[in-house]
Amino acid sequence: MKISEVSLSAVKAHCGISGEDSDELLKIYMSAAIKIAADYTGLTEKQLDEYPDITVAYLNMVNEMYSQSLVMTAGTQMNEFQRQILDMHSVNYL
Repeated sequence: MKISEVSLSAVKAHCGISGEDSDELLKIYMSAAIKIAADYTGLTEKQLDEYPDITVAYLNMVNEMYSQSLVMTAGTQMNEFQRQILDMHSVNYL
């Protein structure tokens, strides 16, 4: 599945969330996770769609942001699982 195809309901299912109380917060996390993945890899948001495994890292980031209620910055608080997936597709080697 492409990141652009991931719906709010899919994110909620991945995070084990029911109800609508967290919808706005999840939307913020979803946008942030896409930005983090794009900035980290150097890929455009459109190019992120070419790699289905990046979607797994994306879902993992959103879940982590939600469950830990923290704001992550690319490369500093990213877990090893997310980093390994994004590193495979990085064109941004600085």
